[in-house]
Amino acid sequence: MSNLRSIKSVLSATVEIKDENGAPTGVFFEIAGPTHPKRKSILLANQRRLQHQLQKTGKVTLDDPAEQEMQARDNLVSFTLGWSGFTDEKGKEVPFSPETARELYESDDYSWLVEQLNNALNEKERFMQRFASN
Repeated sequence: MSNLRSIKSVLSATVEIKDENGAPTGVFFEIAGPTHPKRKSILLANQRRLQHQLQKTGKVTLDDPAEQEMQARDNLVSFTLGWSGFTDEKGKEVPFSPETARELYESDDYSWLVEQLNNALNEKERFMQRFASN
């Protein structure tokens, strides 16, 4: 038996980035969970847009695949809350900013990173934590 009330949703999670061999890199990204206000707001706005379109026209038209990809990148930028351990070629820490994240995610050289982060965003268990019962 288990006390399910001791398991709570958390607003964000830290993801350690893996290299090409699946080994940890020591670079950590903090990403917004499903209950994070920023993430909820963006996803609800997307749903409202589709509902409005359906109510207005009676059908839902799919966005162009390029637009879908841009929207997914915009979402990932918004859902990235920070990082640590990320350095440049000279070993200098790369400070987090949404602009720097966008540059990183838009580069085809880092599509593997985008994939890791998108996978992590969909792992519901990352955004759950057991808290001690009182």
